[in-house]
Amino acid sequence: MVLSRKRLFILGLITLFGFGSLGIGIISVFHDEPVAHTFTSGGAWYYQLLLGLELGVVASLCMLWLLRMPFLKEPKEFFTNLIRQAKVQAPDIIFLSFAAGVGEEIFFRGAIQPYLGVWLTALIFVALHGYLNPFNLGMSMYGILMLIVSALLGYWFQRYGIYAAMTAHFVIDLVLFLRFRYGSQTRPDESG
Repeated sequence: MVLSRKRLFILGLITLFGFGSLGIGIISVFHDEPVAHTFTSGGAWYYQLLLGLELGVVASLCMLWLLRMPFLKEPKEFFTNLIRQAKVQAPDIIFLSFAAGVGEEIFFRGAIQPYLGVWLTALIFVALHGYLNPFNLGMSMYGILMLIVSALLGYWFQRYGIYAAMTAHFVIDLVLFLRFRYGSQTRPDESG
């Protein structure tokens, strides 16, 4: 299945509103605290945004460095081809990063993590994204790295609040999407 810009946009909407609504529903029905607590706990929103930006930039730089390693060549090529085939542009990447940062963090960190803990939530997050593939060592290695990143998002949520985790997730996705879409395009003299 080739992903188109339209399909990615629809997936972004499902992530933002579907996961977000499901997360809010779980919080409102099963949590002891009101929904508003998830969005008001932690530090001031602007402080959380700064801390999320900090984690997002550091994690993104680490991932960009690791993506240069030979053991991640296959997943890097897979995601690069997927994003380029869909012909997404910078506005699409911003929207998709925002949708994932908000929708997935409400669901995974806000709703699920209080019951399952940081690491199990991170494992489920990575598994649902298809990053842990026993038949593809490269993708599984990428999945292990994303498991660590996902756990960091969980700890950031616990320590600083939902906006810190959302911002970090947004920045990480933004940088990686931009890298996969626009980074290191092969020059004709390098194709061998």
